Amino acid sequence: MPLNINFQQIFLHLFNFVILGGGLYLLLYKPVVDFMNKREQYFSNLEKETQQALEQAKEKEAQYNEKLNQFNDEMAIKKVEAIKECEKLVDARIQSAKEEASHILEDAHIKAKMHHDKMVEQAKEEITDLALDTAKKMMTDQDIYSQFVQACNQGDLDE
Repeated sequence: MPLNINFQQIFLHLFNFVILGGGLYLLLYKPVVDFMNKREQYFSNLEKETQQALEQAKEKEAQYNEKLNQFNDEMAIKKVEAIKECEKLVDARIQSAKEEASHILEDAHIKAKMHHDKMVEQAKEEITDLALDTAKKMMTDQDIYSQFVQACNQGDLDE
Protein backbone atom coordinates (compact mmCIF):
# COMPACT_ATOMS: atom_id res chain seq x y z
CA MET A 1 0.00 0.00 0.00
CA PRO A 2 1.93 2.71 -1.18
CA LEU A 3 1.04 6.18 -0.21
CA ASN A 4 -1.20 4.86 2.40
CA ILE A 5 -4.01 4.04 -0.04
CA ASN A 6 -6.33 1.31 1.04
CA PHE A 7 -8.40 0.01 -1.85
CA GLN A 8 -10.80 -1.69 0.44
CA GLN A 9 -11.62 1.62 2.06
CA ILE A 10 -12.03 3.23 -1.36
CA PHE A 11 -14.38 0.47 -2.46
CA LEU A 12 -16.34 0.78 0.75
CA HIS A 13 -16.59 4.52 0.27
CA LEU A 14 -17.64 3.99 -3.34
CA PHE A 15 -20.13 1.37 -2.23
CA ASN A 16 -21.46 3.76 0.44
CA PHE A 17 -21.60 6.52 -2.15
CA VAL A 18 -23.58 4.26 -4.53
CA ILE A 19 -25.93 3.25 -1.71
CA LEU A 20 -26.29 6.90 -0.69
CA GLY A 21 -26.89 7.92 -4.31
CA GLY A 22 -29.40 5.10 -4.84
CA GLY A 23 -31.13 5.88 -1.56
CA LEU A 24 -31.27 9.58 -2.33
CA TYR A 25 -32.51 8.74 -5.81
CA LEU A 26 -35.25 6.52 -4.43
CA LEU A 27 -36.10 8.75 -1.49
CA LEU A 28 -35.78 12.23 -2.98
CA TYR A 29 -35.30 12.41 -6.73
CA LYS A 30 -37.82 9.80 -7.88
CA PRO A 31 -40.71 11.04 -5.67
CA VAL A 32 -40.02 14.64 -6.69
CA VAL A 33 -39.86 13.69 -10.37
CA ASP A 34 -43.04 11.59 -10.01
CA PHE A 35 -44.74 14.47 -8.21
CA MET A 36 -43.63 16.91 -10.91
CA ASN A 37 -44.83 14.54 -13.67
CA LYS A 38 -48.16 14.07 -11.93
CA ARG A 39 -48.45 17.82 -11.46
CA GLU A 40 -47.59 18.43 -15.11
CA GLN A 41 -50.10 15.78 -16.18
CA TYR A 42 -52.74 17.31 -13.87
CA PHE A 43 -52.24 20.76 -15.35
CA SER A 44 -52.19 19.44 -18.91
CA ASN A 45 -55.44 17.55 -18.21
CA LEU A 46 -56.85 20.68 -16.59
CA GLU A 47 -55.85 22.70 -19.65
CA LYS A 48 -57.45 20.11 -21.97
CA GLU A 49 -60.64 20.14 -19.90
CA THR A 50 -60.62 23.93 -19.93
CA GLN A 51 -60.14 23.94 -23.71
CA GLN A 52 -62.98 21.44 -24.11
CA ALA A 53 -65.18 23.49 -21.79
CA LEU A 54 -64.27 26.63 -23.73
CA GLU A 55 -65.08 24.91 -27.04
CA GLN A 56 -68.39 23.66 -25.63
CA ALA A 57 -69.14 27.15 -24.33
CA LYS A 58 -68.36 28.61 -27.77
CA GLU A 59 -70.59 25.99 -29.42
CA LYS A 60 -73.39 26.74 -26.96
CA GLU A 61 -72.90 30.46 -27.52
CA ALA A 62 -73.09 29.91 -31.28
CA GLN A 63 -76.24 27.80 -30.83
CA TYR A 64 -77.69 30.44 -28.52
CA ASN A 65 -76.91 33.21 -31.01
CA GLU A 66 -78.41 31.14 -33.81
CA LYS A 67 -81.56 30.48 -31.79
CA LEU A 68 -81.70 34.13 -30.78
CA ASN A 69 -81.42 35.20 -34.42
CA GLN A 70 -84.12 32.70 -35.40
CA PHE A 71 -86.30 33.97 -32.57
CA ASN A 72 -85.72 37.58 -33.64
CA ASP A 73 -86.55 36.67 -37.25
CA GLU A 74 -89.71 34.86 -36.15
CA MET A 75 -90.68 37.78 -33.94
CA ALA A 76 -90.15 40.20 -36.82
CA ILE A 77 -92.31 38.01 -39.07
CA LYS A 78 -95.00 37.68 -36.40
CA LYS A 79 -94.84 41.42 -35.77
CA VAL A 80 -95.39 42.11 -39.47
CA GLU A 81 -98.24 39.57 -39.51
CA ALA A 82 -99.77 41.13 -36.40
CA ILE A 83 -99.52 44.60 -37.93
CA LYS A 84 -101.17 43.34 -41.13
CA GLU A 85 -103.89 41.63 -39.06
CA CYS A 86 -104.45 44.83 -37.10
CA GLU A 87 -104.62 46.81 -40.32
CA LYS A 88 -107.18 44.35 -41.68
CA LEU A 89 -109.21 44.65 -38.49
CA VAL A 90 -108.99 48.44 -38.61
CA ASP A 91 -110.00 48.44 -42.28
CA ALA A 92 -112.90 46.10 -41.48
CA ARG A 93 -113.96 48.35 -38.59
CA ILE A 94 -113.72 51.42 -40.79
CA GLN A 95 -115.70 49.68 -43.54
CA SER A 96 -118.39 48.55 -41.09
CA ALA A 97 -118.50 52.07 -39.61
CA LYS A 98 -118.90 53.50 -43.12
CA GLU A 99 -121.65 50.99 -43.88
CA GLU A 100 -123.36 51.77 -40.58
CA ALA A 101 -123.05 55.50 -41.28
CA SER A 102 -124.48 54.89 -44.76
CA HIS A 103 -127.42 52.97 -43.26
CA ILE A 104 -127.95 55.68 -40.66
CA LEU A 105 -127.90 58.37 -43.36
CA GLU A 106 -130.22 56.32 -45.54
CA ASP A 107 -132.62 55.84 -42.62
CA ALA A 108 -132.37 59.54 -41.83
CA HIS A 109 -133.14 60.42 -45.47
CA ILE A 110 -136.09 58.01 -45.45
CA LYS A 111 -137.39 59.44 -42.18
CA ALA A 112 -136.84 62.99 -43.43
CA LYS A 113 -138.68 62.17 -46.68
CA MET A 114 -141.50 60.54 -44.71
CA HIS A 115 -141.64 63.55 -42.40
CA HIS A 116 -141.56 65.85 -45.45
CA ASP A 117 -144.32 63.88 -47.16
CA LYS A 118 -146.34 63.91 -43.95
CA MET A 119 -145.83 67.67 -43.58
CA VAL A 120 -146.79 68.20 -47.25
CA GLU A 121 -149.88 66.01 -46.74
CA GLN A 122 -150.80 67.92 -43.60
CA ALA A 123 -150.23 71.21 -45.43
CA LYS A 124 -152.45 69.99 -48.30
CA GLU A 125 -155.12 68.97 -45.82
CA GLU A 126 -154.88 72.33 -44.07
CA ILE A 127 -154.98 74.15 -47.42
CA THR A 128 -157.97 72.03 -48.46
CA ASP A 129 -159.68 72.74 -45.14
CA LEU A 130 -158.90 76.45 -45.49
CA ALA A 131 -160.16 76.41 -49.07
CA LEU A 132 -163.34 74.65 -47.97
CA ASP A 133 -163.78 77.06 -45.08
CA THR A 134 -163.17 79.98 -47.40
CA ALA A 135 -165.58 78.52 -49.95
CA LYS A 136 -168.18 77.99 -47.23
CA LYS A 137 -167.60 81.48 -45.99
CA MET A 138 -167.88 82.81 -49.52
CA MET A 139 -171.03 80.81 -50.02
CA THR A 140 -172.37 82.18 -46.78
CA ASP A 141 -171.29 85.67 -47.78
CA GLN A 142 -172.83 85.18 -51.21
CA ASP A 143 -176.05 84.01 -49.62
CA ILE A 144 -176.02 87.09 -47.42
CA TYR A 145 -175.26 89.25 -50.45
CA SER A 146 -178.03 87.50 -52.39
CA GLN A 147 -180.41 88.03 -49.50
CA PHE A 148 -179.33 91.64 -49.30
CA VAL A 149 -179.86 92.09 -53.03
CA GLN A 150 -183.22 90.37 -52.79
CA ALA A 151 -184.13 92.44 -49.80
CA CYS A 152 -183.06 95.52 -51.65
CA ASN A 153 -184.97 94.42 -54.70
CA GLN A 154 -188.02 93.72 -52.64
CA GLY A 155 -187.60 97.01 -50.91
CA ASP A 156 -187.54 98.73 -54.28
CA LEU A 157 -190.55 96.80 -55.24
CA ASP A 158 -192.32 97.75 -52.09
CA GLU A 159 -191.70 101.31 -52.53
